[in-house]
Amino acid sequence: MIEEDIKEAISGFENVAKLEQKKGKWGFKALKKLTKLYLQTGEKQKVVETFKQLMEYIKSAVTANYAEKGLDSVLDNVGMNKDVALAEELYSAALSALQAQKNERAWFRTNLKLGKLLFDSREFGKLSKVFFFFFFLELKRIDKKN
Repeated sequence: MIEEDIKEAISGFENVAKLEQKKGKWGFKALKKLTKLYLQTGEKQKVVETFKQLMEYIKSAVTANYAEKGLDSVLDNVGMNKDVALAEELYSAALSALQAQKNERAWFRTNLKLGKLLFDSREFGKLSKVFFFFFFLELKRIDKKN
């Protein structure tokens, strides 16, 4: 019964995303929910596909704050999933989109969330790369002040 409900929900949200002619709030919401539903059903490829479509929406279809809240919501679900490889792929897509959008606050917060995920997963080698990058950015910022 629940599986059928999830399939119906997926079908409905897919229709919402397809019907929206111009990227906007409803398509963003539909893709966000689809990403979560695919994560729930274990369809990793669909998770990645819908998440990448979602990243297209943060470029122009929704405000930076709205995008950040939606992104946090999805990434929190991904972090609870415990699939570090999938999480890293989604975080990478998110960070690239945020950097292209020049949304430094969201980019920084997303990197911190990635760092926490890597720490909790005991991926210390990968974690050191994230913190090294933060250290590099801080030195660059200090250099600009001087």
